[in-house]
Amino acid sequence: VTTTGAQSYDEPVVLSTNDILTGSTISFGSTVDGAFGLTAAATVTTFEGTVGSGTALTSLTVTHTADLNGGSVTTTGAQTYDGPVVLSTNDLLTGSAITFGSTVDGAFGLTAAAAVTTFEGSVGSGTALTSLTVTHTADLNGGSVTTTGAQSYDGPVTLSADATLASTAGNIAFASTIDGAHLLSATASAGTVSVTGDIGGVSALTGITIDGHNGVSLTSVHTNGAQSYTSAQTITLSGLYDTGNASFTANGAVELASATTFNPGSGSLSVSGALAGSVNLTMLGSGVDTFASINLDNSGTIDLSGKTGGSFTVDGITDAAALLTGTNAYSLALLGGGTIGDPTLGNTGGDTLAGSFVFPGGLTVPSTLTLTLGGATELNEETSGITLGTVNQGGNIFIVVADSVSLNGPWNGTGPRGITPFSNLPINLNNGSSGWALTDAELQILADPPSFVVIGGGTAITAEVLDIVGGKPIFVPPSPPGPINVGTFTFDAPLILIGSSIVLDGTLSKTSGGVGFITPGSVGGPGSLDLGPGTGILAIAAASADLNGTVNGTSGKGAASDVTLIVPPGTGPYLINGACFAGCGGTINTSLLGSLILFSNLLDLSQGGLAGGLGGDLGGGTGGLGGISPSGGPGSGDNAPTDAAVDVLSGPLNAPPPSQAVPRLQGYYISLLGGMLSVWQDAPGTQGSGKNPEENTDYSGWGNEADW
Repeated sequence: VTTTGAQSYDEPVVLSTNDILTGSTISFGSTVDGAFGLTAAATVTTFEGTVGSGTALTSLTVTHTADLNGGSVTTTGAQTYDGPVVLSTNDLLTGSAITFGSTVDGAFGLTAAAAVTTFEGSVGSGTALTSLTVTHTADLNGGSVTTTGAQSYDGPVTLSADATLASTAGNIAFASTIDGAHLLSATASAGTVSVTGDIGGVSALTGITIDGHNGVSLTSVHTNGAQSYTSAQTITLSGLYDTGNASFTANGAVELASATTFNPGSGSLSVSGALAGSVNLTMLGSGVDTFASINLDNSGTIDLSGKTGGSFTVDGITDAAALLTGTNAYSLALLGGGTIGDPTLGNTGGDTLAGSFVFPGGLTVPSTLTLTLGGATELNEETSGITLGTVNQGGNIFIVVADSVSLNGPWNGTGPRGITPFSNLPINLNNGSSGWALTDAELQILADPPSFVVIGGGTAITAEVLDIVGGKPIFVPPSPPGPINVGTFTFDAPLILIGSSIVLDGTLSKTSGGVGFITPGSVGGPGSLDLGPGTGILAIAAASADLNGTVNGTSGKGAASDVTLIVPPGTGPYLINGACFAGCGGTINTSLLGSLILFSNLLDLSQGGLAGGLGGDLGGGTGGLGGISPSGGPGSGDNAPTDAAVDVLSGPLNAPPPSQAVPRLQGYYISLLGGMLSVWQDAPGTQGSGKNPEENTDYSGWGNEADW
């Protein structure tokens, strides 16, 4: 049928043969049926009724614009739309093959059910479709697909050109594979993007960018260009992701649904959100890899053995059943602590740790390798052991908790150090190999040259170290490991021993740095102390003490003047070289304040110490070790404290610190009316008489109260 003008078919059309209709416009006002082919050649062809719903056409070709307003088009063969297609209603197209040679627009839904549906032009670029469903293979060659609702690709997708897919309010779902050496971008602004099949498994994409506001789900992606995934919810990954030396970026939290391997080659990898899963994670390539955190639920393994260079960094917590580093030359940095099964750090590019770690299966760093601390670090092997080579500690806190230790290299730096068994084991310091032992060589590693070292304390060691660093009182843990058996060695750094008891079997010598013995039990033994001049006061928290030797360069009974008891006293006695330095008489009630007390023999040597000269109640300050004044005392305007916990271990207490012209002592006492009072006064020896409160008038301003 050929006309120079319009053709209008207001009623049903039946094809009894193959037909070619040619006119300026062609309009079908009702249905079109018949088992023959139809070609409509007009500027605009409009279908107001269904096509082939009664008897399917064998084929349909529309040479120019097609306006689909009939709801469905069914053919047994191909459908070809050479010009633009306008959807004026929701449409279902069914055929052996469907080809859109130009654009498809209209605020309606389109379903294309054919073995292959080809889009040669953009879809929804003029007016976005409400939805698009392609039931089998889709060949995207038009550049873009835009919908307000869902896009569903139920079969394989072939990219014959770069493709940008966008849905403003729905999901984008690929139920099969995506292939083609082109770029793919898929954005679901208020929905999810999911791909069930491999991407690039047959023909690698040149790059991919996926943004699903409510989630992204993928199974293996192969590109020869960058990969980028973004979600405000969760990015779910599994399989293999290789980029051909380009970057891999995950902007958001990542969940591994099954074992996953990343191989960006020499490209970088960045996961900005938490990565989690109960599966294995394998990292390949030689690029710079950065993760916010990794949590494999203590059941998955991090396998870095195939990584050939670059770096692998986790800024937050790392939890995994195991860590396999291999021996290649890449650097490893775990900067947020975590729990990892049984790692051996064998990579040769350097290892950096920071944070609180639990290695329940132990930790091994070969002696040929160096461990660097990236911040305050605790390595807790629980009942297992640890082997360390060189440690570059810097000024960071470093704490090791393990039931066996092997130290094979220097610890370089000046930060505080702590080391202890996890279990209740006897601690032997250069005193035999039974129990938990440190050799003299290992002790020298610890002593060179930190701000202080804590040995013992068990699970309380971290709190002890942090309290000391923070200027808080040393405390006595209720169940520390031990006893600590001290052999003969020299330790020229401030040293604190914390055990169930402390036994000196040999001679502990020092030429610098103080000593603190912290125990709920006793301190003593057949051995002795050789603490040279300038090593400061010996600080003791114990139920009793019976020591021999030299303290701060002073021997004999005079050594008692350089021994300090910190804590409410036990039953005593407290002796050094037979001289009592505290708790040697009288009754002391410490219940009024319930805080730590400083008992110092500096006050009254002739009466056996402060504790021995008291008949009333005594308490200590609440903000630190009671009895040491902050700065110049209350009201001085200088609130930089004199921290007894540090002063006791680092230097003589009877020397004024820089911020305090004259050392002062705080006395608590009971008034005649029953009130608790306190006053700061200059220490003995700084007054003109050099006598004690009850012996001179320097303290007459205290009133007629009970003796201090």
